[in-house]
Amino acid sequence: MAIVVGTIIGSGIFLVPTEMMQAVGSSGLVYLAWIVGGLLSLFGAMTYAELGSMMPYAGGEYVYLRGAYGDRTGFLYMWTWFAVAKPASIASVTSGLARTLGIFAAFHWLDTQAIGGPLPVMWSQIFAITITWLITGLNYLGIKKAGDFQVVFTALKAVLILVVVGFCFSSALGSWGNFSTHLTHATGGINGFMIALIATLWAYDGWNDLTMVAGEVRQPERNLPFALIDGLFVVGALFMATNAAIQYILPAAEIAASPRPAVTALSVVAGSAGAAFVAACMALSIFVTLNGTVMSGARIPFAAARDRLFFPSFATIHPRFKSPVCLACHSGHPLVRSASCPWTFSATLRARCLF
Repeated sequence: MAIVVGTIIGSGIFLVPTEMMQAVGSSGLVYLAWIVGGLLSLFGAMTYAELGSMMPYAGGEYVYLRGAYGDRTGFLYMWTWFAVAKPASIASVTSGLARTLGIFAAFHWLDTQAIGGPLPVMWSQIFAITITWLITGLNYLGIKKAGDFQVVFTALKAVLILVVVGFCFSSALGSWGNFSTHLTHATGGINGFMIALIATLWAYDGWNDLTMVAGEVRQPERNLPFALIDGLFVVGALFMATNAAIQYILPAAEIAASPRPAVTALSVVAGSAGAAFVAACMALSIFVTLNGTVMSGARIPFAAARDRLFFPSFATIHPRFKSPVCLACHSGHPLVRSASCPWTFSATLRARCLF
């Protein structure tokens, strides 16, 4: 559940209210977009919950696509994920973390140049690469350590979001009348609503990452559906509460004009200290999202290698840390369920494969 909540809630909830208000122009339509986006994500999660219970193996979507359409489709999905989608996702998350930390005076050096020349390198880029390796190292040490990190900091993230909501609603500077304000020059119509819906679906993105680590989930038939569906309800509640808190403080026109509406709202409530607090919440939120997305990323090439669709060295488990690693395998048998592994087809042996 921490993977679902922690991976979904990144920077989106703090940023997308701007695009949504610019697109639809009223709080009622903004909430309608949140609800429709949440329902679409819930339908997807319910589908994946059934698939994950039927095929609780490492790889998630790769396993489902290969099972339905064969090796070629499975390989193409894995290669796209391994070479393009996951590296780009990690790069965007770490770059966003560097941009968020750049708000603080102590991190202004991130916006300066580290290496000159025809291809200049910024300190923010070096920082993003370093953070990527740091979180990769944490996941290399095992799913238990990375999972504990995800649980603790996802809980902290949720508490901080509720603190932001509480600050806004307890402020005398807010007004329920802001919910009835409108943006006159919004895109409007079906086009505007679809733009807002894209923003909400981007904010809800990430729930599918859980199925990629399904091979390491205890009692997946029970826990995968519970985590996917209940996790999305928790995310939806936090999203709606945060959006309501922002609209309680800011009218529609100010939300549409602000690049960081949550920061702007807390600036109104608590000045520069409030803005710094929201920026810190955003940084923590992005950091936890990074851990979840790195955790899921290694399982797809691992599963493809087990199916002999990728380099065999990717199909091994570290003898000490029990994580997917490009090493010669000394563990005797996998500790991660894989669809092609004979150990997974016996209930007794499958239980032995779990830690």
